[in-house]
Amino acid sequence: MGDRAEVLAALIARNAQGVVFAGIADRAATEAAYAAGVGAKVALRIGGSLDPSSVPVTAEAEVVFLLETREERLREAVVRIGGIDLVLTVRRRPFHNIPDFTRLGLDPRTAKIVVVKSGYLSPDPGPIANPSLMALSPGVVDQFVERLVRNHKSVAQYPF
Repeated sequence: MGDRAEVLAALIARNAQGVVFAGIADRAATEAAYAAGVGAKVALRIGGSLDPSSVPVTAEAEVVFLLETREERLREAVVRIGGIDLVLTVRRRPFHNIPDFTRLGLDPRTAKIVVVKSGYLSPDPGPIANPSLMALSPGVVDQFVERLVRNHKSVAQYPF
């Protein structure tokens, strides 16, 4: 739902194939995909626009789908980077249901790897996960509580 790109960078570095990645909120990258149009190749800087601690990814991508909408804030694009179909969005949004994917021309049931930036598996994607893994990433919503900095606690508290 955010704009962290570390998992994307790792997938690109490993030349991952058959990946559906939903999604990264990045207005500039989404708008660049719309400006280029379906079928175009475009150099993108992806991520790091909302969370300054995130490291962006630079990649050449093919624009494969643009959601038709009259509202710019609802724009969503699918770009392909090697074997990765990446959803870019103008604003943060979850991908909890299969129709969130299929309306973009994606079918997570046929992908080898599905990355959902959600924090938990929702009812629709849950049954297709085998196995289901959760990656705890740093940033503005960090669920690895032991890593969180506590500046305003006067006494030590578990697990800090």
